Amino acid sequence: MTTKVKKFSNSLDVFPIGIGTFPFDEEVWGPIDEKGAIDILLTAYEKGVNYFNSAYYYGKGRCEKILGKAVKKMDREKVVVATKVGTEFGEFSLSKKRINKSIESILRRMKLEYVDILILHRPDPNTSIEETLDAMLDLKNKGLIKSIGISNFPINLSTRVLKMVPIRVFEFYFSLLNQKEGNKILKFCRENGIIATPYKVIERGILTDAFSLDNDYVIKLNQKYENPYTKAENLHKTNKLILKLREFAKQRGLTLAQLAIAWVLNQGEEIISLIGVRSKAHQIEDLKAVGVKLTEADLLSMRIL
Repeated sequence: MTTKVKKFSNSLDVFPIGIGTFPFDEEVWGPIDEKGAIDILLTAYEKGVNYFNSAYYYGKGRCEKILGKAVKKMDREKVVVATKVGTEFGEFSLSKKRINKSIESILRRMKLEYVDILILHRPDPNTSIEETLDAMLDLKNKGLIKSIGISNFPINLSTRVLKMVPIRVFEFYFSLLNQKEGNKILKFCRENGIIATPYKVIERGILTDAFSLDNDYVIKLNQKYENPYTKAENLHKTNKLILKLREFAKQRGLTLAQLAIAWVLNQGEEIISLIGVRSKAHQIEDLKAVGVKLTEADLLSMRIL
């Protein structure tokens, strides 16, 4: 596994871990002051991270504002700013009118002249994909975005998209606990030269050393999003699995979070693993997953979970 990914059109070297800003959404994750959040992003940047991901959905634009302020303190040409479109202004929509209105709002909120990647947050059943992509290409031609990404799209629709526009990144749910569907998307990305940007790789705290049956914060957070691993009837089974994985990680000198991130990165060089953190200490530890080489035996052991 390499520690750099050369995939972007401007030949920018991109660190294989990207930072997502969802954990700065106070309504979901709890209080975090703006200065502290910006400091987390700048610490990541100092450690080599240069891919940052956001969305209006995260804190109704607050997380985009925080990211925009942090980027002002970075070398703009050496960072990739990705955000999503579709969730602003009420009902979800990827219509041309909504996309045009959203990019104006995004750039104003983030105080940027352009975003590197604008990602379609999820499919819109009420708008033709042709209309959506026409709007995205128009933004690209105007220089307001550099590349187009997709998130949570099924393979069949992704194939249609790819026939009409280049896809730079594909954001999808992929973790040790959710391998099957993620592997299908990863294969699609590999075959088509798309950068895979998996999210929820540590399962909102389940795949960390902090998880336990007494950790109400992690359990309730995941239950809010209907994670099957935190259903009441599954909790003891989940705890048993986590204890097993934690011991597996410990034997290799890793935290469970490091193992979970390293497992994702070891699936291929076309991957930028998205992580979200709320403390610099955890972030610094998680970034150590870069460069961890898992053996074929290790990967096989975790593949059969």
